[in-house]
Amino acid sequence: MISSLILPGSSFLDIEAGTGAYCIPFSRKTNRTIAVCPSRYQLKILQQKAIKADLEKISLIEKEQNEVDPVEVAGHLCRGGRLSEKSDGHWVSFSVRDALLYITSENPG
Repeated sequence: MISSLILPGSSFLDIEAGTGAYCIPFSRKTNRTIAVCPSRYQLKILQQKAIKADLEKISLIEKEQNEVDPVEVAGHLCRGGRLSEKSDGHWVSFSVRDALLYITSENPG
């Protein structure tokens, strides 16, 4: 189970977060969670769930996954983060200490 890999105090990036199926439960363990979703409606539901669960450390970004700047997001998560993108648009790696990220493997384009 992926939740067992999340270390207390780590950071979590959920691309295509939807209504928070991953980021809501995972953010109970993390210091920082960033949820990216293009749907304002779904982000509103996620926000309501976070408020109900008393989770204040979730940042919501309303963007398509291909509009997300990997360098900017990595900078928000922690120092020294690096998110790589191959020329075909697939995100292929993230290298950073004390961070666990859920990244889609689908082509964002």
